[in-house]
Amino acid sequence: TIAGNLQLQLIRAVSVTLVTPQGEQTIQTSALTVADALKENGIDFGLYDEVTPPLTAPITESLTIRFVPARELTVASAGALINIRTNAGTVGEALAEAGIPLMGLDTSSPAENEPLPADGQIQVTRVSESILVELQSIPFTSEATESADVAFGTQEILQNGVNGVAMVRTRVRYENGAEVSRAEEERTIL
Repeated sequence: TIAGNLQLQLIRAVSVTLVTPQGEQTIQTSALTVADALKENGIDFGLYDEVTPPLTAPITESLTIRFVPARELTVASAGALINIRTNAGTVGEALAEAGIPLMGLDTSSPAENEPLPADGQIQVTRVSESILVELQSIPFTSEATESADVAFGTQEILQNGVNGVAMVRTRVRYENGAEVSRAEEERTIL
């Protein structure tokens, strides 16, 4: 024989409204928490799924549970494919949530302020620019003038030519590490 006290608790099922992307349904549940009610109805939930009220909230009569599963997205960035799950409203929010924020001149397709794409594909282009400053030689020109002081048929150098120097600033743009454009911004004769 087994000695000891036994405690029995009777939990009556209550009606709860469950709202999912597939629609609204009324369910009967004897679960103690929202998480238990979702599991009881075959709904797997994860970190980025949206559940209201919180998963730890107790079940009460006439409670409405809203469940919006996170979307699966594929982000192509710097030659790598990264699968993420999110419930964000925009591409920028989804990228930031996944730890792939757009910084500086970076771009995404679709743009960061657009809603999540229907096909689940996001392309991130990492953009950087650098300024090159270089000195370029400017060859001197020759100038011939006639002079009564120099005999006919002879030449005399009055002043030796000197090459000039120009400082050139060029902006170089890189996308995903590859140069895509180069534009001269300023040329200064020194």
